[in-house]
Amino acid sequence: MLRFEDKELEAAVLARQSCVAVPLEIYIPVSGEMQITTYSFLADRVQALIDSCGDDLLGEKARSYIESEYKTIAENMGYEHFEHENSVMLEYEISDIRQLNKKLICGDCIKIDSQSELDRLCADTGCEIELTGENDVIFAVVNNGKILSYAGINDIDCGENSLEISVETAPEAREHGYGSAVVTALCEFIIGNGKKVLYKCSAENTASSALALKCGFELAGTRYSYVCGLK
Repeated sequence: MLRFEDKELEAAVLARQSCVAVPLEIYIPVSGEMQITTYSFLADRVQALIDSCGDDLLGEKARSYIESEYKTIAENMGYEHFEHENSVMLEYEISDIRQLNKKLICGDCIKIDSQSELDRLCADTGCEIELTGENDVIFAVVNNGKILSYAGINDIDCGENSLEISVETAPEAREHGYGSAVVTALCEFIIGNGKKVLYKCSAENTASSALALKCGFELAGTRYSYVCGLK
């Protein structure tokens, strides 16, 4: 249930050598035991949270407690709370290609693995997309030489042979199924290469949650991270 952050990372935070600190992270899986991650010197604060709020650590009472207590903790560490980074996140997974709703992939959805091709499509649009690695790829819906929606792989080490993806759709192109088309196409490519796919969104973003479920994802769990940055 309770685990401590890596000792080297904890030491870097205490020495203010890390630009980001996460003194508390709560993960509640759909099945299995709740996981709480903290720094070793804050173990008593986590126990106080549990004693005060029980198992409902994402409820209103717990969130109020965390926002009050951990603001002081962050300040004492020389950090400040990044309020915009602390929403409750839903995490979805998909690992079986048979779960995918391949009917969502439309004819205008293409694979792009060339930065020069991306630069050509993004010219004069204000859109900036970069392929960050040799094997990086995106899937995009392109119409009249313009990218309307694309899904790519986030540059995040998720471990467990999993890749986290993101999706962006131009405001004028939403509600046409383009987002689900590119997400499904990218998932097909990733799973076909033997990896799992992770999709995360704010619990308040009902449209993004609906897109994940539409494509074939299953909810894996809910996560809350108290993220802070150096003052």
